[in-house]
Amino acid sequence: MAARTVIVTICSNNYLPQAEVLFDTARRFHPDAALVLGLADLVDPALRYPDGVEVVEAAALGIPDFPSFAFSYDVTEFNTAIKPFLMLRMFERGHRHVVYFDPDIALYRRLDDLLALLDGGASFVLTPHFCSVPGPGAPRTELHVMQTGVYNLGFVAAAQTPETEPLLRWWAARLKHDCVNEQDRGLFVDQKYMDLMPGLAEHARVSRDTGFNVAYWNLDRRTVAAGPDGGWRVDGRPLGFFHFSGFDPERPHEVSRYTPEPPATGALAALLADYAAKRRAAAARAGAPARPYAYRGFATGVPIPDMVRRMFREKHPTWSGDPFATYDRYCPLPHPGCRIGVGGEIVTNLMHHHHGRHAALRFGFDLGNPFEVTAYARFFAREAGGADIAPCLWRAAA
Repeated sequence: MAARTVIVTICSNNYLPQAEVLFDTARRFHPDAALVLGLADLVDPALRYPDGVEVVEAAALGIPDFPSFAFSYDVTEFNTAIKPFLMLRMFERGHRHVVYFDPDIALYRRLDDLLALLDGGASFVLTPHFCSVPGPGAPRTELHVMQTGVYNLGFVAAAQTPETEPLLRWWAARLKHDCVNEQDRGLFVDQKYMDLMPGLAEHARVSRDTGFNVAYWNLDRRTVAAGPDGGWRVDGRPLGFFHFSGFDPERPHEVSRYTPEPPATGALAALLADYAAKRRAAAARAGAPARPYAYRGFATGVPIPDMVRRMFREKHPTWSGDPFATYDRYCPLPHPGCRIGVGGEIVTNLMHHHHGRHAALRFGFDLGNPFEVTAYARFFAREAGGADIAPCLWRAAA
């Protein structure tokens, strides 16, 4: 019989140390829960995965047209895009509660109060970035949150209720193609969609407990202190879980690389130092990957640049075959209908798509004019060089 509660995270092989610390703390406080690592990568025999944790590769989650799905996204987008698919798989196995944490989170007590919300009828439980109005000089303002999402998706919990599965399938369908960081379009990976959840889900609940999801974006309004029992407290209550987003264990006095906050002091500094030591120990146990991120490059080994992933996602929602093996041949083909430059320059498919995405390029270079084709080809060569895009992906074969 499946455990009532499963605690899950998602990461690629480079984040195994973070995942090990998370699972160590989860096992300590919730020994009755199942533990599952959704691997946004392929298992690397050179690595040691966390003990007592089931590893499920993303490719095994039954995501339709998986090669195209993986090809469409960079590593961050891919890690976040598989979240609803993993949660659905856990419910299919018979778990009643699915509790997701980002790998860079650590638990500091049992979370029975969160589980009680699920037992009490909640379909989803979310935690907001802000539980109070940010003051002057806050590392994150209302504008940041309105751009990236009201709720931080480093944590989301769900229970098996009549409304849960349909909403997870809705979320999964959106992330199949639009798990992107395009804030000008109102999208921020998986997270921005959750702004809609309290309206879509009658039984969604928002936890405003300031001891949950403590992180750099809310520390200016939350007070961390040492507890009398050797633990940690936030605003006078026991710390539930801390989100070490952007934390570098080699710079343990800095809360996050995402904020210019001054070095931590007092109880916060001690908390960071304790986590840094655990991270370093976990890194030593995990070992070093023997190979790069599995979906980093083409079958030839040539890295896939973001520009290519974007073109594939926007132009080819369906693709015959495996794009990792074939799309590198499409990118440098001459684009139909474009003039040839005065020096023989050819506008390829990748060059044409990049031109079409940017109003400044469309205004600045008329691809029906051979002289401007030459100018654009020179411009693109500089752009591609600066972005380390391999010439074989954009330069037409002689």
